[in-house]
Amino acid sequence: MRPVTTLLVSLAAVPLFLLGTGSAGIAQDGKRPLLSEEISRVLGKDGPEAAERHFNEIYPARADRYEIDLNGMAMLAAAQIQANEIAAAEAVFRMVSVLQEGELAKYMPGVAAAAREEQERDAAQRDEARRAEAQETEPTDLDLGPSRDDLSRFFGEYGDPDGQDRQPVPRNLYIFQTCDGYLVAAPMWADVSPWILTSTGDTSFEHSSFHTFTMNFEVDEEGNAAALVQEGDDLGTEGSHLQRIKPLEDPTCWVWRG
Repeated sequence: MRPVTTLLVSLAAVPLFLLGTGSAGIAQDGKRPLLSEEISRVLGKDGPEAAERHFNEIYPARADRYEIDLNGMAMLAAAQIQANEIAAAEAVFRMVSVLQEGELAKYMPGVAAAAREEQERDAAQRDEARRAEAQETEPTDLDLGPSRDDLSRFFGEYGDPDGQDRQPVPRNLYIFQTCDGYLVAAPMWADVSPWILTSTGDTSFEHSSFHTFTMNFEVDEEGNAAALVQEGDDLGTEGSHLQRIKPLEDPTCWVWRG
């Protein structure tokens, strides 16, 4: 959801001469209903999704049945912002954007074509960025070696039970596994994809994708993990002696290979 300031800038970007193509409240020809009034009616009755669907049914296929008043639509968007109805404001802004392009095509076809090309370039760049992010967060090509079926003895939340963590924010870790048998470390202090670990020994693991570090577990007499030490890249836990402070409430495995 876009911030209110961004929506206001978008509203200010509507060309003034287009805002003059219609008036708020009275149809110019005195016969056709104003598009802004029709959208406002559906918006108030059924909400933003229904209003946007209704708009798509009207424009451009049935646009000749309504007075296309960009000024009224812009005022409707501003009214939604003032009422703090941000979802409704965003929906109306999307309608205004479609109308703006359509009206520009009437008055300035060259400008409309350039605007369309820019929008397509922006969309392509966003898609490329999303694909790149997906490749980073879904490392399906990692050579992880053989899977294991004894990883549940490492599951738990690890941290400093005495609250003496050397970082301003406690660097606790969740340790669990993927659904195909690989250990996973999930940092609780950051919104990042979990780190998938490769087994290098009975109680030792390593990660070498976007960061490189080792993770060694200390176990009790029954072979269950009691603590871990992480060494490697500066991730906030390396060199720290993190104890297993509690078990996982929901040790559901993580599906990452699809």
